[in-house]
Parts: sequence; C-alpha cells; structure tokens
Amino acid sequence: MTGRGILVASLVMCGVAWAVINPYTDQNFVRSQRVFDTASVARIEITMDPHEALLLLEPDRVKREFGPPPKEVVESIRQPWWYYTDVLYRCSMVFSNRLFMTRLDNIGIGLRGNNSRRLPKKSYKLDFDHFDQRLHLETLRKVKLLAEAKDRSLIRSALASYVGQEIKIPMYRAGFTLLYINGKCVGIYLLAEQENGDFLSSRFGTSGGTLYNMRKVTRWPRWPPRGGMGILEEASLLLREGNDYDRYGRGLVYELDRDKARAGYGPLSNFIGFLNLAPTDQFVAEIEQRFNVEGFLRYQALEILLGNGDGYWFAGNNYFLFDDPLTRRMEFFARDMSNTLGIDELGKRTIRPAKDFWDPQDIKRWLRMSTVAMDWSSRDVRAWGPRGIKWGGVHRWYWGPLVQEKPLVDRLLGVRRYRRMLHQYLADIAAGPFAPSNMEARARYYQRLLAPAVEEYERNCWKRDELGYDLTRRKFDAAFEEPDRYRPLQIIDPIWGGFVCMGVIPFVSNRVATLKEQLDEMIVGLNEVVVRNTTGVTNDIGERSAWVELYNASFREVSCAGLGLQRNDGAVWALPAVRIGARGYLLVWLDGKPGAGPLHAPFEVAVRDTLRLWWQGEELDRITLPATLAPNQSYGRKMEWTGYERRFVTPTPGRAN
Repeated sequence: MTGRGILVASLVMCGVAWAVINPYTDQNFVRSQRVFDTASVARIEITMDPHEALLLLEPDRVKREFGPPPKEVVESIRQPWWYYTDVLYRCSMVFSNRLFMTRLDNIGIGLRGNNSRRLPKKSYKLDFDHFDQRLHLETLRKVKLLAEAKDRSLIRSALASYVGQEIKIPMYRAGFTLLYINGKCVGIYLLAEQENGDFLSSRFGTSGGTLYNMRKVTRWPRWPPRGGMGILEEASLLLREGNDYDRYGRGLVYELDRDKARAGYGPLSNFIGFLNLAPTDQFVAEIEQRFNVEGFLRYQALEILLGNGDGYWFAGNNYFLFDDPLTRRMEFFARDMSNTLGIDELGKRTIRPAKDFWDPQDIKRWLRMSTVAMDWSSRDVRAWGPRGIKWGGVHRWYWGPLVQEKPLVDRLLGVRRYRRMLHQYLADIAAGPFAPSNMEARARYYQRLLAPAVEEYERNCWKRDELGYDLTRRKFDAAFEEPDRYRPLQIIDPIWGGFVCMGVIPFVSNRVATLKEQLDEMIVGLNEVVVRNTTGVTNDIGERSAWVELYNASFREVSCAGLGLQRNDGAVWALPAVRIGARGYLLVWLDGKPGAGPLHAPFEVAVRDTLRLWWQGEELDRITLPATLAPNQSYGRKMEWTGYERRFVTPTPGRAN
C-alpha cells in the first residue's frame, strides 16, 4: 500500500472516510496535465496501413469484405456492429501542442462508444500500451477521442468537465485536438481522459478495487414485441432475478472491468440488494457507510444544471460504480457528458407524421415523425426524473419505455436531509462555477481557442458526400447562441437517431433563471461551528461564546419560523421567526443563556457533539463535531476533494467558508 493509501486507511479507522483525494497530489496526474492543455488545440497525426485506415473510417466495408457475423452474435444482446468494429489497429502517432511534441510507434487505435459507431463522425480510442506495455503518453496509457457529433460548438463536454472539476468531483479531464489519419483531416475531437487504473489511482488513492461500467443496451427487435419492438435494458440498479448481474445483458449493462475484477459481482449485488430491500430506518442509518452519498449528490446537482438526459437518473447509462477497498464503500462517477447544455435526444411525445409521409426520393422519410423537444433548460428540478416521460416519435416503439424507477435517487431523496443537500448544491453551483457570467466567459474562451482549428478543418477536411458532419465557421459560431430556444418541432429519424438543441449560452442563462424559482422552500443548513471562542466575534451582550452559523443557500429570503435546533438527543429548541436574506447567514449563540436574547440557545456545545437542524418535524441537516478543535478554530462546510466537512483555522462568520 502506498503512503497515501495508508493515510486514507487510517482515516477510515478513525471514522473519517474520505471520498476522494486531491488529484493534484498525484505526480502522474500533474505530469499528464500537459496532454489536456486548454490553452491550445493539440494535433494528432496518425500513420497506419491504408487498408486498415479505410476499415477504421468506413467500418461498413468490413461486413462487405468479411461477410456477416456468426448467428450467435446476431442473436445476442451485444449490438452486431460491434463484431466488426471492436478491433484495435496498429499505428504510429505524432502528438503536439504548445507544451510538447512526441512520437509513439506501435500503438493501437480503434472505435469506441455505442451510438457513435453508427454515426458518420465516429469516436476513437488510442491505446498506447496495447502492443507494447512500455509505451505511454505522459504517464497516460489510454485516451479517448470523442466525436461530439451532436454538438457543433464542440464544447459541451469540455464545459461539463470544467464545472465537475470546479466542484471537486471525480471527472474526466478534457482538451481539444485536430485529428489527421494518413494525412486526411478527419475532424476536431474532444481529447478526454480514460477512466482506467490511472484515473482511479489519482482520484481515490488506489486502483485495487472493483470497477463496474454501467450502460444501457437495446435488444434487437423481436417478435412478438414486449411493450415495444425494442427492449431497453438500463443500469437502473433495480433488483434482477437471482441477482445474476453477470448474465444480465450478456455482461454489457453492468459490465465488469476485467482488469479490476477483484471481487466479481458480489459488491454490486450486495449494494443493489441493500438499495431495494433495506427498511427505511436501516437505509438512513447505513447508506453513508456503504456509499459516498455526498459526492453522488454533487454529481446529481451537476447533471440537473447541465440538463443531462443520458446519465443515471434518466437513462440508467454512462456512469461507473467503484468498490473502493480503502473506504469500503461504493463511489459513483460519470463517463461521458455529451448530451448536455441544450441537446435533447428524447423528444416528449408524438404529434403527427411528417409532411409527405411517403417520399419516393427519400426511402427513410416515411419512418420519421415530428416530436416536441423536452426543454431541459426549464424542467422542474423538484420532479427531475423520467416519471411520466415517454420517448418521442417512433423511438417509443423501437426502444420501449424508459425505466421509471431509479432506486438510488428515489430512496436518497426520500430522506429530507439529502434532498436539502441536493438543493443547496444546485444553488451553490448555479451561483458559482455555473453562473451565467462565468459559463459565458468560459464558452467564449473556448470559441476563440477553437476558431482557427475550425477554419483549418473547413479548408482541409476529408471531403465525402456521405460524411454527414460538415462544420463551418458560421455554423460553429451560431451554435453558441442559436437557437435561443428549443425548436417546437424536429424531425427525428428512428433508425439513425436525431436530436434538437438550444444554444449553449441561452441554455445556461435560462437554466439558472428557472432554477431560482424551483428550489425547495426551505434549504437552510448548518454552515460553521465554533466551540471555544476566545478572540473572535462578540454577541449582542458583549460576550464571546460558542456559535453556530446557519446558511440560506436559496435565492430568496426565508423565515426561521418552523426551524428547530437540537444538541445530541436533547430537546429541540424552536428558533425565533427572524429572517435570513437570500444566500445569507445567521449566527446563533450556543451559550445556554436563552434570556439574553432570541438568538441565544438554551444549551452549550462541546467537541464530539452532534447538532441537528429540524424543520416542521423533519431533520433538515446535521453536523458532528470532531474530537479535537483548537481554541478559535471552526468546523464547517466547503466543497473539497476530500469531502464536505473540514476544520478552518480562521472562522468566517457572516461570509462563505
């Protein structure tokens, strides 16, 4: 075990289970930052066998050259086109950006992703150590080249990565690159970090646990249909018959990373069983020992703000669960975040067939239907999940219904304390890194950075009539602001997929504006506590005493009427009906002198105490003080890589910690 692993293990034994570590303490992470430099657009030049390059760029040729796949592949849940495309080809690569330039020979390149394999612009993976285990790119063994085929701005996934790192959750790093294959300019790609052992080591301090890759998979149409032509299998974490998650979906829905298969499906089966079967009292008492709740809620807040319809909550897709052997609990982190910031793949419902239902000049057109786009920028955060939502157009017959139950979210948000925490994160992120001014500045920065690359691609792109993903400077610039709202109707092709979108900048502005009206009425929480106050602030009777700070994260003023404060298991003290301003603070003195004023609690506080905040009979928040706190040292809340609670050498009453 590394020194960092010993430190984390010792903290676990002391009762402080850290969720993640600061990745900037990892030397390999710091060194590999040069690859994801966001001050320049990298250039990747691939040289490979011309015939293999043709098969890579046009994988449909493989079927013509090598014939149909075996019967067992066609009949399996694994998409048949994977039979042709799940191949790594040998190649050489020259990588360059403003910081360094290097050449690697005998590396592997192949297609990646699911839907992207069917689209004209495909995503790729670069595997540096597949053929030679000594090779790496600045300590990285693999990277992803994401096509971002639905996003003409090319920046949505990069913005998601930026905000995720700002709120300090495990998130892939991302940059941009121009890709050339045998001298052909293939496109501008998102250069993204692969979630492998290197990723786990830098975020969790170990790669020795068990990693599960969670995705949705569509069974091919069958007869007779069961609820639809297609059967959509989601990683929704619902119980499966016999707890057989290995065979379910032929191992693709809950895919076990074979390189991290330390404990097989046992930890996942136990976790899903607990989620679905534990009584409420047991669930509330044990969930934080089994799962990193706080980190998961940070991620869900980010998913709501980004309008992500392809994550766990909606689609049961595109996420990982990691059984961390150091903290002995499950960790959650996302994979791709491309269907965000205004992209809608679902459609809301069928309206009517398209005009000219049969068009002999376009044989696919009769399959198309018009649908209403779902407005992700104003969807109510209090009812965010898929309940009541159906696929639009022909999608609902082809793929079947969305899975309505998502037990990980449903059970957590059934606990009032966790729901308050989610809404506080929504408010804090919307007022911080996701604030419209900040997001627009970041988006414009990326726009200026990418503009020369877009012009180079427009001049030198590998032109084919059927390429299908033309990108011009005009279309690129327009994607940031146009359209300023979702189009009311959009033709969606049920075979190749379709989507509607909203400009990146108006999406952020509208999402934050509507969020402010949708947050729960009461999301006041405990923000900071001082037990021994000898040199700090004085109260209204001129004394220095212990205090607790309440924080109103919402964007409206609230009354404390109905709030109650409790020490350990003592009586609940009702707070006076004073008001806390929008995103404001209130000090309550813990001096045991209720006669001194309305904000003086009838009890004192000591180390190891647990303070609870109640609202209308429900526990709204709690904070347990550590065993030791130095005089004038506070304990409070702040988003950190290592969790949400920490000591502060300098207390900050009345302002952010």
